[in-house]
Amino acid sequence: MRIAAIVKQIPAFEEMTLGPDGRLVREGLELEMSAYCRRAVAQAVATAADHGGTVTVLTLGPPTAEDTLREGVAWGTDRGVDTRGVLVSDPAFAGSDTLATARAL
Repeated sequence: MRIAAIVKQIPAFEEMTLGPDGRLVREGLELEMSAYCRRAVAQAVATAADHGGTVTVLTLGPPTAEDTLREGVAWGTDRGVDTRGVLVSDPAFAGSDTLATARAL
């Protein structure tokens, strides 16, 4: 069984603000994996551990999103599940809305 868990790196909830252009301000903020994404990775890893298989953690974002992938991959490694990460990163995707991100992934 091959399971994909798609994750998003976001600013810590307490620090979220929107800039004048309506986009989320990310500069100078501590970033973390979304709590919903943590649940998705945990469920993917648990399913792969129970039924056999691999987990691929995917995200689209800047190079700093690699930290989020490492967190997801580490969860699988801790449970003995073959887990890998894929980062889709290109300046062309900057400011993508949810539909553009979903299509890219």
